[in-house]
Amino acid sequence: MRRCTAIREAFTWMAMEVLPVAGWLLVLGSISFIVGAANPALGQVWSAPQETQLRLIHDAATAWAVTNTLFLIATVLTAAGLWLVPERVGERGATAARAATVIYVVAATAWLASLVFRIAVTPDAAASFVAHGSMEPAYVITNHWANGLFAAFTYLAGGSLVALGLAVIVGGTLSTAAGWFAVVIGALIAVGYAVLGDMPPFVAYLPTGLLGVVLLRTRPG
Repeated sequence: MRRCTAIREAFTWMAMEVLPVAGWLLVLGSISFIVGAANPALGQVWSAPQETQLRLIHDAATAWAVTNTLFLIATVLTAAGLWLVPERVGERGATAARAATVIYVVAATAWLASLVFRIAVTPDAAASFVAHGSMEPAYVITNHWANGLFAAFTYLAGGSLVALGLAVIVGGTLSTAAGWFAVVIGALIAVGYAVLGDMPPFVAYLPTGLLGVVLLRTRPG
């Protein structure tokens, strides 16, 4: 237990005093996701009906794998970066920031499971659909499950961003504008998904990317 505590304290000290680890993790996470989302080979995939989507995925299998791998990397980097943020928001906002971090880790876990499904299962389902003209019943069921995981990520990530933004505002050591941006985007994500039934996930990585820039520009106290 003492060894784990010592390791955590050393890592936190490094993040705050030696290297702006949290900032770089958040910025790189945001960039990774945006690069993946901007893949021109998949421009029509995101809004296409499911059958058309499977054909497009089959025709752009490599692009599909690269994009979703970038999404996965982005989510891991963002979760890791947010794990260090509570130490930087100020004492008054630390508790809310820790709660936001825990919520985001749960959200990220659901999203990562959905992304693994996309990478490992969807291409084979797309190939089977192109070959036989119909979707396998097992894929239909598991795809609903994966979509449910994405929905969980959207709601939880939205709530996490709202809590994180409020923590930044209350903490007073980082940019208030970045805090309000996180609050607005977090609420927009959750409400937008509830109303529209969908929400581009890249939106969730904009406040964390901005927070990363703020951390890189803020001298640790």
